[in-house]
Amino acid sequence: RLAELVLKFGVELMDGNEDDKDLPAAVALLLFGDAKQQDLPGGYSTNELSEASPIRKIKSFPQELVLLGRAAVILKGIAKKLDIPFSLAERWGLGAAQLTMEPSLPLWGKEVVDAMGEIRSETKKKLRFRQVASLFKEWGKQKGKRATQCIVKKLPQKWRSKLLTIIVERQERRERQLLLQR
Repeated sequence: RLAELVLKFGVELMDGNEDDKDLPAAVALLLFGDAKQQDLPGGYSTNELSEASPIRKIKSFPQELVLLGRAAVILKGIAKKLDIPFSLAERWGLGAAQLTMEPSLPLWGKEVVDAMGEIRSETKKKLRFRQVASLFKEWGKQKGKRATQCIVKKLPQKWRSKLLTIIVERQERRERQLLLQR
C-alpha cells in the first residue's frame, strides 16, 4: 500500500525497477520514517551515498516533494546525531490527518493568529513596526529571564538564597503598590 501511495504521488522509478514494490516503500521510509529505523524493505541502505540507496533508483521526484524530503532528511540526521528520539510521522501525523479529513484553505488564505496574538488575514496584511518592536521587547524580556535563571542556578547556595530573598521582597513591594493604587 505504501509503495502504491508513493507512486501515486508522482515518484517515477528508473527503467527496470517498475516491478520492485519495495523500492517506493523504501524511499518513503528513508525520507519520512523514524530516525531510529535502520532496516529498509528490499535490503536498501539508509545511506544516501551508498550504491544500495533507494534514492539512486529514482528517476524523478515531484517538485513538491524535493524540498520537503530534504528538510525531513536533515531533521532526522540532526536528531540521530544528537541522539534525540524523533519521529517525523508522529510530529506531522495529526496535521496531515486533519488535512485529509476536511478541505482547507492554504495558510495564506486563512485567518491566522500572529506572534502578537493579533488576527492576520488577506485583508489585514501589513505588519507595523511597533508590532515588531513589541515582539522584540517581549523576546528580550524572556531571554533575560532565562539567562538570569541559568546564572542563579550556578551561584553558591548562600548567594542564591540571599538573591531570592531580595527578589521576593521586591515582588511583595510591587504587589502592595498595586493594591494601594486600586
